[in-house]
Amino acid sequence: MLTTNLHSHVKPGGYVEFQSVTACIGSDDNTLPLDGSFKKFANNLIVSSKQFGTPIDDPLRWKGWFEDRGFEDVTVKVVKLPCNTWPKDPRMKVLGAWEMENLLSNLEGMTMRVFQKALGWTTEEVSVFLVGVRKEVRDRGIHAYWPL
Repeated sequence: MLTTNLHSHVKPGGYVEFQSVTACIGSDDNTLPLDGSFKKFANNLIVSSKQFGTPIDDPLRWKGWFEDRGFEDVTVKVVKLPCNTWPKDPRMKVLGAWEMENLLSNLEGMTMRVFQKALGWTTEEVSVFLVGVRKEVRDRGIHAYWPL
């Protein structure tokens, strides 16, 4: 468990900080197709990680875990990491460009073995599926982000 021994490493009045990105993809303007490849990609990552006993959406539960263990003034700050260059803000556009490159250059590494072992997909099934994911990642009309 995340906070099992944390009290022994923090003095009274001290603080700890955790950062994580989840596969809980979002879009504030409904431009992410719910039946599209990108949304299915994120959903499959969540399902697969749970099957391996390492839920990728655990950060959504951190606040409760800390509070249940006696931590006070627990705050959560969510920053939206864009998945491509859709934002108008120049800084967010650059972050989106980096994340798009990260996704496009690492999709097989993030998914191949996980989808094969957890979902029972073949190499060919994963490869074909990722074609659609790449297409949607590049689509600036899809305003998707990861909560960080």
